[in-house]
Amino acid sequence: MRFVSRIIRLGLLASCVCTALEARAESANDYPSRSIRIDIPFTPGGPTDLLARGLAKHFNADWKQTAIVENRPGAGGIVTLRVALDAPRDGYTLVLHSDGMSITPAVYATLPFDTLRDFIPIAMLAKTPNAVVVGEDSPYHTLAELVAAGQSSGKISYASAGIGSAQQMQAAKFASRANMKDPIHVPFKGTPEALTAVMAGRVDFVFAPMANAVPLIKAGKLRPLAISSAERSPLLPDVPSVAESGYPGFSEEQWWGLFAPAGVPQDVIEKIEAETKAAVETDDMKNLITQLSSSPGEAYGEQFGKILKADIETNTAAAKAAHIEAK
Repeated sequence: MRFVSRIIRLGLLASCVCTALEARAESANDYPSRSIRIDIPFTPGGPTDLLARGLAKHFNADWKQTAIVENRPGAGGIVTLRVALDAPRDGYTLVLHSDGMSITPAVYATLPFDTLRDFIPIAMLAKTPNAVVVGEDSPYHTLAELVAAGQSSGKISYASAGIGSAQQMQAAKFASRANMKDPIHVPFKGTPEALTAVMAGRVDFVFAPMANAVPLIKAGKLRPLAISSAERSPLLPDVPSVAESGYPGFSEEQWWGLFAPAGVPQDVIEKIEAETKAAVETDDMKNLITQLSSSPGEAYGEQFGKILKADIETNTAAAKAAHIEAK
């Protein structure tokens, strides 16, 4: 009798497993069958928010399902990532984040998650270099002049949009590479405030996003010294790259990418990746990316994952060298 009972229990267990697998397969085949939520760690109106809404608009039109963008700013993106990890791992909760995804694990001593283990990189939507700029009345007309002052005086200052921001990390990496003597970091609440301080001459330089910098450069309020990417930007074709200016191999860009919590079925991930790639290739998304002074990211899945891993490693080294720590 016990033997029969055990056989029945095993049969029921096997039946439950098969049913669960069939349900999982059906959910993957039918995905998406309900609304999708895209969480972002910033307030409305910025590039991350605009890209998320552009992607959501494409999902709405192509999948005939509502895609909702929810803004959850706070703690360097930690709030957003925690919420995403608490949701079911079914592909209906996604995260669109900036390269802050690779900075947070470098500047926080402890995190409630492991970025590489707990999140799946799906697609890099866009990327953009920063411009190294000084105020119009600055005594520095070339990157070499700025570096020379930084190597001798030890009083050169740089602004950023806050501790642990991409602007701080890029400036810290460059200052280390150029052997600048203990440059002074001056953090602000955001990019506009940082640019205002540089324009006023209160801070010497800043690595500024192209979308913010180009209008002020054209208005004669900022002077560009170099571009952070490996090559020149078509937006400022006469401005040399940092690499051209004596630092070969230096290449830093900000990026924005789509992620899912680990545990989402692989076939669902592949479906989201394919649809995101299709979205980036539409005229609407191309125009949006151009308006953000950016270019398509053109990195998906494993390739995007390798970029994320490499960025975490270089950011961690730079944070350690420059004693950058967020609390």
